[in-house]
Amino acid sequence: MTYSMVPRVVSLARRHTQRLVERAGWQGEADVAVLVVSELVTNAVRYARAPGRVLTLRLRVLECGGLVVDVSDPLPDFPCFDGDTTCADDEGGRGLPLVRLVAELSWCPAPDGGGKTVRACLPPPLG
Repeated sequence: MTYSMVPRVVSLARRHTQRLVERAGWQGEADVAVLVVSELVTNAVRYARAPGRVLTLRLRVLECGGLVVDVSDPLPDFPCFDGDTTCADDEGGRGLPLVRLVAELSWCPAPDGGGKTVRACLPPPLG
């Protein structure tokens, strides 16, 4: 799915994710997938917004039962995944540490150098 890089797309991406994981039959917690999408799309909109550019959200259920969430944006800068540098009074900065609690995070630059993809891999459900 492709979205304009404006704040209101975060709620739209959450709704799409809820529907898609249900339709795909993913056996994991849909709320967790929605949380991950919400945080990654929010970060893309907040930190990688570029006039006339879009972000792309891809969801893929793996054969093992895991879920891959890819969010691509036009900014090639490396996202900071290491450590939690937030203070108790900070209003933001908790998104990626929160996602790291439920998913394995990675990123890769776009082949043309014109952006990046942040990937969250959610494990298959237990049981």
